[in-house]
Amino acid sequence: MTTIEELVITAEKREQSLQDVPVAVSAFTSEARDLVGINSVQDMTNFTPGLTYNNSGDRITLRGIGRISNVQSADGAVAIYSDGIYESTTFQASKPPMFIDRVEVLRGPQGTLYGRNSIGGAINVISKRPTEEFEAEVRATVANYDYTLFQGTVSGPLSDSLRFRFNASWEKQRDGWFDNIVPGMPDEGNVIDQNYTELQLDMDFGENLEGWFKITRYEWNNGGGGLGGRAAYTPSPYNTTQEAPSIFYLNQGYAFSGQVGGVVNPSGTSVNPAINDPRKFATNTPSTVSVDDTFFVATEFTYHMENMDLRYIGGGAKYHYTLIADNDNGPVDSYVVPLTGTGTCSAFLVSIGACTPLTIFPKAITNYQEDKRWISHELNLTSTHDGDFQWLAGAYFYYEHYKQPVSVQLPNQPQFAAPVNGPRNLQRYWYDTRPEFKDRSYAVFGQIDWQFTETLKLTAGLRYSHDHKFGQEEARLICFALAACGTSPQLLGSFTPAVDITAAAVGSGRRADGTLLPGVAVATVIDPVSGLAKRILDASWQATTGTIGVDWKPNDDILAYAKFSRGYKAGGFNSGIVAPVVTNPFTDKESNNAYELGVKWNFARTFQANISAFYYDYENFQAPVTIVNNTGAVGTAQTLFYNIPKAISKGFEIEAIWTPIDHLRLLATYAYNDAYIDEASGIVDSTDPTAVAPGARPSGPPSPTTDIYTGRKEQGQDLSGNSLPQAPKNKFALNALYTWEFSPGTLMASASYIYRDKMYGSIFTRSYNESPSWDQVDLRLTWTDADDRYTIIAYGKNIFDDLGYYEGATSTRRAGINPAVGPVVQGINTTYGLTPPRTFGVEVQYRF
Repeated sequence: MTTIEELVITAEKREQSLQDVPVAVSAFTSEARDLVGINSVQDMTNFTPGLTYNNSGDRITLRGIGRISNVQSADGAVAIYSDGIYESTTFQASKPPMFIDRVEVLRGPQGTLYGRNSIGGAINVISKRPTEEFEAEVRATVANYDYTLFQGTVSGPLSDSLRFRFNASWEKQRDGWFDNIVPGMPDEGNVIDQNYTELQLDMDFGENLEGWFKITRYEWNNGGGGLGGRAAYTPSPYNTTQEAPSIFYLNQGYAFSGQVGGVVNPSGTSVNPAINDPRKFATNTPSTVSVDDTFFVATEFTYHMENMDLRYIGGGAKYHYTLIADNDNGPVDSYVVPLTGTGTCSAFLVSIGACTPLTIFPKAITNYQEDKRWISHELNLTSTHDGDFQWLAGAYFYYEHYKQPVSVQLPNQPQFAAPVNGPRNLQRYWYDTRPEFKDRSYAVFGQIDWQFTETLKLTAGLRYSHDHKFGQEEARLICFALAACGTSPQLLGSFTPAVDITAAAVGSGRRADGTLLPGVAVATVIDPVSGLAKRILDASWQATTGTIGVDWKPNDDILAYAKFSRGYKAGGFNSGIVAPVVTNPFTDKESNNAYELGVKWNFARTFQANISAFYYDYENFQAPVTIVNNTGAVGTAQTLFYNIPKAISKGFEIEAIWTPIDHLRLLATYAYNDAYIDEASGIVDSTDPTAVAPGARPSGPPSPTTDIYTGRKEQGQDLSGNSLPQAPKNKFALNALYTWEFSPGTLMASASYIYRDKMYGSIFTRSYNESPSWDQVDLRLTWTDADDRYTIIAYGKNIFDDLGYYEGATSTRRAGINPAVGPVVQGINTTYGLTPPRTFGVEVQYRF
């Protein structure tokens, strides 16, 4: 292994060498992933400059451009394409290397060819296709935490014009990465039981028409593992007073305040175990993650004509995802509030019946679901001749329909069965919301490449995109104490009880400059049977985007390019909560004007370096924040989506491969990314509403109303200069691969070092939102026999068991809001998302 092999990719929808494409691309073939140990999207972030991934929320960020919300109507900023079909999840990119030919990560707005919300970039997943000759392979992996993975593939011809491939896998982990100290409760964290099957057909219809078809089915029956499962810890003391939204129920930490009795706590401790060990927790509700009724279909038909190809790419998917999780985040089953003496006989106590001891059952269970289906169609016409003028034109249509019901149930609190604010509630929900929306998107696009001299080429592209989102949400917030819910103005800052919704047009949202966003939002009266209030939302967004660039190729080994691209992401809704008139129900579209310079250089087939520098002018970043209410209505702060007027992302990236001597290959990547907010003000950090934390800068006079937590008048904050979330300033990765060749076979040793800088999980650059910098070491040994029939891999990841952080930290504020029941106690909870602990195992591959 003394030379660097050429890698062919389809980043611009035609086959080209990676070194000939004027785009910043990281590409990972199946073989390269096996050698380095890239088995997941999280692994991919280690060797892709600018890429971060939240593996709990399934959210991707590239160069600071991403999505930091789980609201489905807020689209991702990095488009994911599996065999040409747009996806809203990364599942297809997470498949084992055995099933994928390569994954291509395109950095920067792909405003022409991949225009659907690819404001930050695109990830292309290309499956291994059926083969002309028969081949088959099986693989088995055994690892710590009682992990097993079995995979198999078989491919070959069925006739002269028909070929097939069948893939299947079963993955199971029985021991979790996080230990629940409550007796009888299971561990969590990657406790999974997942299976996957796939069938492909490759067809020839005469000389000019060829087709390909793929259908995939997958199913999860996970115990607190997989997307949405436990992957984070909160090293904070239990909150021993009330906190929003615990005005509706007392949180489990209140049992340790010393003011209550009769505490039933099966964990045997009143101390949060995560304080001393980040991989220990205590809850009394086991988490489960399931995916059922899930299929993915992709088709591609190509008709070859003289000097051009007509291609149709179509498909879609449906899935049903369910997460059951512990909402109260603690082990306490029950406790008793004494409620004796005239000093505590408040209106709150009177409203619930008497000044007698009250038994609180704080167990709260979240039921989060996504029921989603989508279909995608693309038709494009591509030149295939050898001339200096190449072109591509196409049209695109996408349709999506999803439901995202979320509820929180207090199964043991009897008062919730007959709440004071509306009809009966036999399921004892505290919170019940049911968004259902549809999204229609269409686009037309075109791109030309003109080789106007022997060394210079001009690329220009244009795309028109239109997105229409519409639907409704229903919601109800249930209380068993009228004084705590039905008439309390302090609640309107975050949630609105159903009794406070009236039939009224709440209008459209507003931009930062006060102008109205397009759209209609109407809240109806409560349904007298269900108690649910309904709001209808309907809005459209459109944009013309494109790219223009020039590249210079003086010889076969050097490519230099300069380009400008404009990216677009559709707006969305602040769905999930029916809220009062003052709430902004819409977000405006995002746009990104991106400037980039790059060089790709090969030297003597032993050294390859790809370098790029970029500057992004990023407008209207959609961020879930707390906005000051200056309307005079009750409640000073509301959680909603806000368009950050302007942000900047700039930096440079290096990807290099070097084979300095025979049998040694070095791979290195480095990224510097300075991503920050340039303009944004009038926003309240709900963790620090009085702007006293280091770095907080007030942006205006106090609001005329009172903060729901402190009782004080607050003012907005100036966010200019704050870092964009999930954007570490420095990332570095190094892999060394050495090969020994023997008569019986080949032995390869791989060592990887990964470093990632600190990053923030919020637009507020504060210490309580910061995850520390971290590093990690991985090792692999790969033995392959001389006939390439079998391979044995022994591996260890994170061998020093260091704490790594897949995202920036997030925080919430601990503050009592009902002094009649308990004292006001301030504090901050910070949550850190962790990468996997030390794992090690053996993989065996056998090829027939």
